[in-house]
Amino acid sequence: MNVYSSTQNEIFTDVYFTNVNTGYVVGSYGRLKMTTNAGQTWTSTNIPSNGSILTSICFVNENIGYSVGDNSTIVKTTDAGLTWTSQNCPFTFAYLTSVDFTDENTGYISSGQGLLKTTDGGTVWNIMNAPDGGYYKIQFRNEFGYAVSSDGKIVKSSDAGNNWIEQPTVTDNGLYALYFNEDNYVYAGGLLGTIIKTIPTELIVTGTGNSSAELPEKFTLSQNYPNPFNPVTNLEFGISDLGFVSLKVYNIIGKEVATLVNENLNPGTYKYRFDGSGLTSGVYFYTLKVNGFSETKRMILIK
Repeated sequence: MNVYSSTQNEIFTDVYFTNVNTGYVVGSYGRLKMTTNAGQTWTSTNIPSNGSILTSICFVNENIGYSVGDNSTIVKTTDAGLTWTSQNCPFTFAYLTSVDFTDENTGYISSGQGLLKTTDGGTVWNIMNAPDGGYYKIQFRNEFGYAVSSDGKIVKSSDAGNNWIEQPTVTDNGLYALYFNEDNYVYAGGLLGTIIKTIPTELIVTGTGNSSAELPEKFTLSQNYPNPFNPVTNLEFGISDLGFVSLKVYNIIGKEVATLVNENLNPGTYKYRFDGSGLTSGVYFYTLKVNGFSETKRMILIK
């Protein structure tokens, strides 16, 4: 393991890699360091930071990235971190705690003063209508998003941040970590070893065929409906035996763009709601695999 040793007592708060070789860390003194050789060496990059610490960094692709920090600092790069430019923040002297983008235009920021959203790549950031209070982490998957706070509060949006609902209280411990994985489960972590987990009700795989008379006689994958779709469609499949089920979506060149199911399921017929709002128009394929069975079907997203 290679260890980077600082001579200036730097504190790094976040790390992000865009590929196996290129990565970034941000932290104290408003400093960013980057590597292009998988962490063997790190070099400093100049960032026009307003404050003393950068708290979070994320990249939309290998070239476009964002970082935020204290004193309302928001910076953007379009050349893989070689140069950075400042963006305007509607909050004054705010401690910005995390940044997350779902595509090149749509991004979100959490802060001690509330939540922000952009729909134009950060040219304009707007204050979202979220319950009052400060937030430590925010993350979205397509239009579904969560934010957590240091007093244990959790808020959820199912319409890309236009509206927010405070979730039932499950802990009074401060929450500082948040992860929305590809299986649609949301994890949060915080003080005193707190780890909690949920899944948006809109994304739960719902099974039918609870009685033996309704069980499928074989494995089946149905054509999505509607098709073409914009941006939501339904995928249905049936399994005749208990098994580990994988249902994934791929683009036209075979790159995986979504994992819808990746777990053991009981026999039954299942329907899954797939949202392609974060994807571009085009042809996509979805593949069901279970107990040696595999089938692929084609669907078309038109925006």
